[in-house]
Amino acid sequence: MKALIYANLKKIRSVYRLGRELYGLKKTIGINPNAKPSVLNLNIIDSCNSKCTMCNIWKQKETLEITPNQLVEILSDPLFSELKYVGVTGGEPTLREDLPQVYESIIKAVPTLRGLSIITNAIEENDVIQRIKVIKEICDQYHIPFSAMISIDGVGKVHNQVRGVKGNFETAINVFKYLKDELKIPTAFGCTISKINAWDADELLYYAKKHNMYGRFRVAESINRLYNQDRGKVIRNFSEDESYNLLLFFEKLKLTYEPNATFKRTYSSIQNVLNGGQRLIGCPYHNDGVVLGSKGQVSYCAPKSKIIGNAAEVSAQEIYTSNFKEKERILKENCKDCIHDYHAPITYQERKKELLEVFNSKILNIHSAGKALSLSRVLKKGKVNTKKYTVFIVGWYGTETVGDKAILGGIIDYYKAKYTNGLDIVIGSLYPFISERTIKELDIDAKIVSTKTLDFLRYAKSVDEIVM
Repeated sequence: MKALIYANLKKIRSVYRLGRELYGLKKTIGINPNAKPSVLNLNIIDSCNSKCTMCNIWKQKETLEITPNQLVEILSDPLFSELKYVGVTGGEPTLREDLPQVYESIIKAVPTLRGLSIITNAIEENDVIQRIKVIKEICDQYHIPFSAMISIDGVGKVHNQVRGVKGNFETAINVFKYLKDELKIPTAFGCTISKINAWDADELLYYAKKHNMYGRFRVAESINRLYNQDRGKVIRNFSEDESYNLLLFFEKLKLTYEPNATFKRTYSSIQNVLNGGQRLIGCPYHNDGVVLGSKGQVSYCAPKSKIIGNAAEVSAQEIYTSNFKEKERILKENCKDCIHDYHAPITYQERKKELLEVFNSKILNIHSAGKALSLSRVLKKGKVNTKKYTVFIVGWYGTETVGDKAILGGIIDYYKAKYTNGLDIVIGSLYPFISERTIKELDIDAKIVSTKTLDFLRYAKSVDEIVM
């Protein structure tokens, strides 16, 4: 008995400590006008040799791009004096024969640099490998870490269909293996999910696990620099079944594949947007990032920012600091609904949600809670008042099988027949988005309550009957 009391006291103290941290949590600042970017998204070319279904950049005619010497001049501007990471993208960056010189220019112009990367479609296998070989040698010479991401959107024909190029899957896999195994470059694949490959992500995940390949998954977004605003048929146009399949897929990624906590948070945010909610995570482009185009164009972010000036003509610092109305517009109009996988440090709202979940779980796991800790104040807030006869059903819901669904349907049919004057059904669920799907399939009018919230206790305390 003493041991039980002692264990409960330890749990209670940890609950109180969490409560104090939650109370003292400070909101993070939004846009900081004095912040200088530490991350640069450098779109070094505005053309491409693929014909992606979710992008129109390949339709652009090739024009003159900024030279490596011009790039040195631009990046020497005070705006870039605190840059740490530069990601080189396009279009397809390896189409530039002077790409190694571009990387050397970045290194020379940015003394604060800590890392460089590239994203490539790997269509021209030999050219891609040869250019990246030279880039790797340059980065090694200057002791700058370098990493690569290969675009792979499915297995075999699926990838080729998305990218619009026959044989691209084979060249992408060959480049991936060569960079990772021969050049020892940290290499990942990036999968962009659109309506075209919404049912094929699981096959790619299985392939990646089987071949010990690490990659990240994103949902295609309407992005200004890709000229894809007219691609609404394939971008974020999922049917209800497709959305549910993707909700399950991203949950699987979090549970069985992705080791990084930051990327797991990104996947949770993607799930929330797919499920009709808003973006949960922050974005590096609020304060830490900026975009530079192939002709010197400056944008606050790639997806939604207008071009705010040209750094080849005017100081980038002046452009960046004199157009904050555009950044405020993006934050107000676009950020809440953006599904793009930009990763950022944890926000105030995320940390608050995280602390509440831990706080609730500790309370829910205290033995003999009524004796060990008075929960009256905790449960009083949001007390459930019901007029109809209310039944609270708990079980394996949130992970239900066909059998669990049949049991649920049988229970509800029984109570509907018994209480013909009115009935409220509440279901406790481990993963509410799964149970929301279940009640829709069974045409059940019910409220879903997460087992990770105190509402679970509130309903357990106030309903007329609990079925377990």
